[in-house]
Amino acid sequence: MTGDNSKKIPNAFISMTYKRRRLATTLLLVTIAICNVFASIMEDSIRESLQELDGESRLLALSELCSLAHADDNMDHELRCIRDYLDEAIRQNDVESAGNATVLQLSCYLNYECLDSISHYLPIMLERMKKNKTWDYYYNCWDLAIQSDIFHDKLESALREAEKMYRDAQKRGSDYGIGIALFDMGVIYQAIGKTTEAVGLFEKSIGKLKNRADITMVLSAYNYLCASLDGLGRYQRILECADEWKSIIDGYEAKAESMGYTPQLGGKRMYNLLAYCVAEIGIGNYEKAQEYLDAARECAKGRSNSQQYKLMQIESRYYGAIGRYEKAIEISKKNIGLLESVGDSVSVATMKTALADLLFKSGNYEEAAHLYYNLNPVTERIRAEELSRRLDDLHTAYEIDTLTLRSQATRTKLWLSIVTIVALLVILILYVAYAHKLKDKNRALFDIIRERDNQLLTLKVVAESDNRDSDIDGEDILFRRVSDMMRNDMIYRNPNLNRESLAAAVGSNTVYLADSIKNNTGMTVNEYINRFRLSHAADILSKNVDISIGEVETQSGFNSRSTFSRLFRNHFGMSPSEYKIISREKANKN
Repeated sequence: MTGDNSKKIPNAFISMTYKRRRLATTLLLVTIAICNVFASIMEDSIRESLQELDGESRLLALSELCSLAHADDNMDHELRCIRDYLDEAIRQNDVESAGNATVLQLSCYLNYECLDSISHYLPIMLERMKKNKTWDYYYNCWDLAIQSDIFHDKLESALREAEKMYRDAQKRGSDYGIGIALFDMGVIYQAIGKTTEAVGLFEKSIGKLKNRADITMVLSAYNYLCASLDGLGRYQRILECADEWKSIIDGYEAKAESMGYTPQLGGKRMYNLLAYCVAEIGIGNYEKAQEYLDAARECAKGRSNSQQYKLMQIESRYYGAIGRYEKAIEISKKNIGLLESVGDSVSVATMKTALADLLFKSGNYEEAAHLYYNLNPVTERIRAEELSRRLDDLHTAYEIDTLTLRSQATRTKLWLSIVTIVALLVILILYVAYAHKLKDKNRALFDIIRERDNQLLTLKVVAESDNRDSDIDGEDILFRRVSDMMRNDMIYRNPNLNRESLAAAVGSNTVYLADSIKNNTGMTVNEYINRFRLSHAADILSKNVDISIGEVETQSGFNSRSTFSRLFRNHFGMSPSEYKIISREKANKN
C-alpha cells in the first residue's frame, strides 16, 4: 500500500467555524446543489444567487464556486473563481476568507505544475498572512511549497524547509504548523526508505492535528501512516489506525449534518476502506478484505483517475493474494495503462514490477522474464534520473548554504560596522561631554591658582612676628634664608639643584636643612624645590601663551618632560597644555 501519488491536490473543506456563521445561507446553497444535477447548472444557479447575496453569504457562495471549478479540471476557470473569491474577501476585509482563497490559489498552481507562479507568489502571500496573523493558512501555503519539492523529488530541499517550518511553528506555539511540518518530514522519510522513522513522525503529526475542525490534513496523515505500517508488515496496527481514521470521518460527517450540511466524503472513505482491506489481506482474512474492497469500489464511482489507480492497485493485490492471478494481472495491466496515460513513470515501473511477480507466480515464466528484462533498463534509467535530481538538489542546497553563509557574514560585518560606529559615536559624545566638563573644571582651578598667593612657601612665623628676629629661632632663620634665595635668586631654575647643593648654598648641612623645611612646610627638600619650579612654570604659562611646553619645562628647572607633566598635573589638577589653553582663553577675553 502506498501513499496517494495523485498530482491533483484536493481543496480543503470549508472550515466548520465558517459554516456556523450563516446556517441559513448554507441551507440555501445546499438546496441549489440538490436541485441541480449537473455541475454547470449548479454553478449557474449559484452565480445567479450571488446578485442577492452580500457579506459572509456572498463569500460562502464564491467559495462553493471554487470547489465546483476545482472538479472541472480547467485551470483558467478555477483561477478566475479563486480570484473572484479573493477579491471579495479583500473588499470585505475578511482575513480568514482571504487566507483560504490564497491557499486555493497556490493549490491550483501546484496541481497544474505552475512552479514559477508558486515561486513568485509564495513570498508575497506568506508575508501577507504573517501581517494578518492568519497562521493556519500561513502554514498551509508553506506546506504547498514543500509538497511541490517532494513531488519533484527535491527531497533535501523539502526536508530543510519542513525542519524550518517546524522551528517556526514551535516558536509561535502553533500545533497546526508543527503537525504539518511533522507530516511533511514523515512523507520525506518514507520516500527515502526510512519507514520506521516515518511512522513515528506521522503518529506525532496526528497527535497535533486530530482535534481540528478541518480534517483534511489528519486524514492524509492517517493514509500515509497506514502505508508506512504496511511496508513494515504491522497489519494489526493498521486496523487500529483505520478505526481511529474512521471515527474522525464519522464525527466530521455527524457534526456537519447537525448543521444542515451534507459533506461529500466518498473519496476519503475509500482510502480508509482500502487501509482496512490491506490489513485484512496481510492478516489473511480474505473474506473480510473483499467486503472492504467492495465498499471501496462504491465510494470510488465517479472519482478521479488517481483514486481509481489506488483502488486498482489494492484490487490487484487482493486477487493475487487469493490466487486469482489472471484477474490480478488483468487489473494490473489496466492500471499500468492508466498510469502511462498520465506520464507517471515511477508508478509505472512499480506496477510493472508487481505485474512481473504476478506473472511468475501464475506460471507465465516467459512473459515474466521478458517483462523483467525490459524493466531493468527502465528501472536503472529512473534510478539514474532520481540520482541526478538528488545531486542537483544537493548542489542547489549547497549553493543556498554558501549564499546564506555569505549573506550571514555580510550581515554580521554590517552589524559589527554599525555597532562599531555607534560605539565610536557614543565614545565621541562622552569624550566631548567629558572634555567640556573638564574644561569648566580647569577654568575654575585656573582662577583659584591665580588668586592663590604665589608666596605659599614663606615662613608663617615671619609674618606673625612683624619681622622681629628676636622671636625667630635658628631653624626658622635658616628656612627664611632658603626662601629668600629661592624667590629672589630663583636658584630652583638650575635643573641640578638638590638637597646637597641647596645646603651648600645657604651654608648649612643637609640634615639641618631638611628639618627646617620639613618643620615649616611639611615637605621634603625635593618637594620644596619642585613646588617653586611648578609655581614658576604656571606663572610663565599665564604670562606667555605662545611659549612651548618644552621651553617652560627648561626655564622652570625640570630636565624631564614626563616628570614635569606628572608633577604639574598632580599639583594643579590639569596638564601644562590644558593650563596653557585656559591661559590663552583668559588672555583673549582680556
